[in-house]
Amino acid sequence: MCLLNPVDRIKNSPTSTLRVVRTNLRLAHLVLHSKHKAVYDDAESAKLVTTFCQFFVDKVNRIHDNISQELQSSSTRRAFAVRPHQGPALSSFQPVTIEEVRMLLSATPSKSSPLDVLPCSLLKSCSEVFAPAIARLANLPKFPARYKRVQVLPLLKKTGLDSSSPANYRPISNPATISKVIERLLLTRLRPHLLGSTNFSEFQSAYWKGHSTESTLLEILDDVYTAADNKEVTVLIGLDLSAAFDTVDHEILLEHLQTEFRVEGMPLTWLRSYLDGQTQYVKIGQHQSTAIQLEVGVPQGSVLGPILFASYASPVADVIASHGVQYHQYADDMQLRLAMRADNTSTGQSVLAACTADVRTACSSKRTNQKH
Repeated sequence: MCLLNPVDRIKNSPTSTLRVVRTNLRLAHLVLHSKHKAVYDDAESAKLVTTFCQFFVDKVNRIHDNISQELQSSSTRRAFAVRPHQGPALSSFQPVTIEEVRMLLSATPSKSSPLDVLPCSLLKSCSEVFAPAIARLANLPKFPARYKRVQVLPLLKKTGLDSSSPANYRPISNPATISKVIERLLLTRLRPHLLGSTNFSEFQSAYWKGHSTESTLLEILDDVYTAADNKEVTVLIGLDLSAAFDTVDHEILLEHLQTEFRVEGMPLTWLRSYLDGQTQYVKIGQHQSTAIQLEVGVPQGSVLGPILFASYASPVADVIASHGVQYHQYADDMQLRLAMRADNTSTGQSVLAACTADVRTACSSKRTNQKH
């Protein structure tokens, strides 16, 4: 849609034309994004940045404490078996090449992060200069400490919610562009190993090429229709983890990668350095909060976070399968389903109840390190 009249574009001088274009672009931006962002005055922003930052941290601590108390008071404790990894270990990363970085930069969107020292467009246009430096950073045995800082922008989850309540906001993280580039380079080396393991859930549709919400829906509907053809009803239970990415325990994740996926040596050391020392701060307008160090969680908005979480959640699949219940996972969402005769549902309901209880215990034990 062109907001500038073509006649005006011809008549006006280049300076006037540019001024009108900029004005119209700003208006278009306000129209397109006004439903998603809360607008605060300067004084209010100064107070809110600290409120939001502390709320996001307190929320995770609250979930962690509640889970710890529940596990300690539970009378039904169950140990879940460790699954041995079948296949070779991942004990080193293939060195990153300069040409590989050049190709990645050319495919990187030009959108810059607020944390970028240089605009992304400059990185792309001068890739011959920056590619060797980025390749060197990616080949370091540890993740560069300066790229562990993330800016968070609180966005209202949906229109109509109370904008004065921090609980109604979703923290949108924005790492530096070079951080994302380094992560993508390492992801190409980590992903094949994790996805190739028999311990990675085969019914996890997120972060797989050729898998999507559409393929998930098709499979579930096919099973439901097949059961209906066999005169059976299907009971489906949807489960969702609260603040799933934010409550990942680093020690449990690293131990899990080592024992069940045989990630060891330099890759394991690199991933530990990537997780340790992550910090975030909230910025609204010109005001920002003090940076807070994150003791748990995988960075939202990051490149490696999703695949690390999917690996972290994979063992739950065995817990579900042990009950003979069908399931599907999509990131932190799970669907449990069981077909049963309409005239005899009591047995099936008991199986689902036991399965749900074990899933709850398994997920809880993965979200808090009882050794600390």
